Amino acid sequence: RRHDAPGVRDPGWALDLGQEAATWAPSNHYTWAVIGLALDELGDWPRAQAVFWYARRRFPYNPKAHHQLGHALAMRGMVDEGEAVYRQAIRRFPDNEFCWSDLAQTLRVAGRLEEAVSVYREAQSSFHKNHVIANGLAGTLIDLGRKDEASEALDWAERVLPDDAKSQTLFRDMKNRLVALQDG
Repeated sequence: RRHDAPGVRDPGWALDLGQEAATWAPSNHYTWAVIGLALDELGDWPRAQAVFWYARRRFPYNPKAHHQLGHALAMRGMVDEGEAVYRQAIRRFPDNEFCWSDLAQTLRVAGRLEEAVSVYREAQSSFHKNHVIANGLAGTLIDLGRKDEASEALDWAERVLPDDAKSQTLFRDMKNRLVALQDG
């Protein structure tokens, strides 16, 4: 039985598993991520936040430790702190596409759309085969009502889109949003 299987959400069990794993494999970053996520789901944000910060300090060369902390902070409304963590991660891991796309998405969710476009554009130059960045850029441009630029970004996304159902569905949804914008 998995703690995160479809239809099964048992953060208490996930916490127990994570804590047990920490006794056996304390140097495994994923152990600490499971603990932090479980604590957060259980409503214990102060301890979850402490675990995410601890994981980042303990695993400074693991980009996931950084972007999980940034994501957790941003999702808790601590957008400025999350942004700072992402920007530090980008300085440390400039070749990590997830740090870039997560920073841009955080800015987008915070309503800082022009800043998100700027980050997506900068990431585009380094990660020109990344469909997540392409779709994120297109979605942000659609949010801004910039039809021609959004259309170009979607053309780019279509060229690099993997052939899996989730990616195809996201792309179709984005395309439909653009058509709706164009139809006004």
